Parts: sequence; C-alpha cells; structure tokens
Amino acid sequence: MRTIGQGHAAMTTFCGVMDFPPPVAEKSYNNIINKLQLCSKEVAEASMQSAALEEVTLTNSSDIIISGDGTWKTRGYSSRVGVCAVIRDKTGKCIDAEVMSSFCKECDSWKRRKGSPAYKKWKILHVKECLKNHNGSAGMMETVGMVRIFQRSLSHRFCEIYIIHRGWRFQNILIYYCI
Repeated sequence: MRTIGQGHAAMTTFCGVMDFPPPVAEKSYNNIINKLQLCSKEVAEASMQSAALEEVTLTNSSDIIISGDGTWKTRGYSSRVGVCAVIRDKTGKCIDAEVMSSFCKECDSWKRRKGSPAYKKWKILHVKECLKNHNGSAGMMETVGMVRIFQRSLSHRFCEIYIIHRGWRFQNILIYYCI
C-alpha cells in the first residue's frame, strides 16, 4: 500500500471491500514499513555506488558527465515533496538521488503539544528521523537537492563538476574542483 501512497487505514478499507481478512495491526505494519525502508535505502545506495564505479571504470576517469533533474510529487510549485536524481552519461544509470521534503507528518501532529514534557522527549528522539529536510519553496527543492548531491560527490572523489542546465534554478550552484 505504501507504494501507492496509502497507509494502514487504506489497507484495512481495501481488505474489507475485497472481503479479505484484516491486515496486521498498525504497530506491526509500521514496524514492517520501517524495516522495508531501511533495506530499500541500503539496496539503493549500493546500486548507485556500483553504477558510479561502473561509469568510472568505463571512462577510466573520475571526471564524469552527468545529467541531473528534479521532479515533485504534485504539479506546480505547491508540492511538499520532491526528488533530484543524477544519471550517468555512458550507462544511463542513476548514481545519486536526494529526496526533499518540506513537511513531516509526525512533526505536524505534535505541534499542538509544543512545550509539554512529552513533546520535549519526543523531539529529542525524532530529530534524527525527521522527514523534513527543506525549508523554502518547492521550486528551490531542485536547486538545494542538486547542491547536496554535488557536495556528496566531493566525498566520493568525483572531480570537476560542470553544470549545463536549461533553466534558471541552477545559477547558484558552484563548480567544484578536486585538488
């Protein structure tokens, strides 16, 4: 159900309509979703790292040509969720991606209890896993996401990043050089 943007409540409704037995309890469902999310993230990172190494091997250089673009969950400039991806020239494989979100459902549900002792405890634990990683407009998500990807590329020792872009959003991105 998560793959179509629905949660436990929608799965319960679907099972009822289809005359299936009810799904697992919500707590178990959330535990399963969290484990799947961790595994998916590990597999995606390994796949992107493998694709980057494959590209470096094919070109015999760490100076690689990429294509980067961003998209949003909904049309227009009101989306709270977007993703940026960098795709390799030779292989056409994704070598990095950044999911951007200006909203966290958990933070939103706790904002009414701001200042309470329970809120303070929750906030300390939640900071590490908060889904909100972008402040600003949906239009700036693409720029910020690409900057984060390019900054990560420095730690992977990819050098001389040149930006060729059709739009105006990338005017603030720096060109990095490895020394």
